[in-house]
Amino acid sequence: MPEYNFTQYWNEDLVKFGKEHTDVYFTEDYIKLYESDKSVAECFVYSDHEKKFLFPYLKTEVPWSDAKLYDIESQYGYGGPLANTEDLAFLADAQTCLHKTFIEKGIIGGFVRFHPLLQNESLLAKIFRIEFNRKTVAIDLTKDEATIKNEFSSMNQRAIRKAYKSGLQVIIDPLFEHFESFKQIYVNTMRRVNAHDFYFFDDVYFEELKKNKNAYLSLIKKENVFIAAAVFFKNGFYAHYHLGGSLAEFQSDKPNNLLFFENAIYLKKNDCRILHLGGGTDSSEENSLLQFKRGFSKHEFHFYIGKAVFNRLEYDRVCRAWHLEDPEKHLLDSPNLLKYRT
Repeated sequence: MPEYNFTQYWNEDLVKFGKEHTDVYFTEDYIKLYESDKSVAECFVYSDHEKKFLFPYLKTEVPWSDAKLYDIESQYGYGGPLANTEDLAFLADAQTCLHKTFIEKGIIGGFVRFHPLLQNESLLAKIFRIEFNRKTVAIDLTKDEATIKNEFSSMNQRAIRKAYKSGLQVIIDPLFEHFESFKQIYVNTMRRVNAHDFYFFDDVYFEELKKNKNAYLSLIKKENVFIAAAVFFKNGFYAHYHLGGSLAEFQSDKPNNLLFFENAIYLKKNDCRILHLGGGTDSSEENSLLQFKRGFSKHEFHFYIGKAVFNRLEYDRVCRAWHLEDPEKHLLDSPNLLKYRT
């Protein structure tokens, strides 16, 4: 007989999925980076003997309501469910149970960022509306170093040669000894590019990020100045570029090109099979960040999002209250499912 529960501790369950079928984004340690006074990390676990379906997420209290209502959202990065079986009946039953219990727990809706490498969007297709969002790029680290570099665009290869000639040094910093330098570079970069508030994090987040056992820091140094830096994650076979930035006055030295290349080789030597660089800042094929990442690889993946309303009556009531509080919020028909959080 299948069983289910909701838990705030699920790392032990992840062990049953193996290195090919899970990733850092599904760990307690990572998702809890995004907890707040109103949001808590939680995981739905559905099992039938050895068959398991896991869905970790952030559960957040919904404003604009006298009742105790919530919504759920996957954390920054990628998420969604995991399953260690392809049994269609089991997977359908897991989704039915999830939908029913969400309603019982007062969860009115949910937004999911699925994992492009694991392609797990189908595991919620019965209860979520699945939408293609954008393409992402990843470097295949199973090939030898020369092949990896030969797959770079000619422009990228020239940029890397220029970086070396400029005397740039790559530093791998697993202990985060230079974290303050990274944080300053990252925040200044986000300000320079007029990034959305979504990409700014408080000091508590940064302090917790340093403690994450799956994270490490890498920096580019010119003479005595750190000119670029990034945090990477590695867990099992998968690695990800997480946060990064660079100083504007050193862009001509091509520090970011060297940063990605050297870390791809470092991760290869540490048994990672793929380095996921992510996508652009929007869905455009001409997005400059996407084009930059395409210079490192022709391996592309599709990033999907999922939207669901579990209690239409309460969801509409919350949206109306949000709009009435400020009639100028003409975005009532915004495609953003959790628009009332703004």
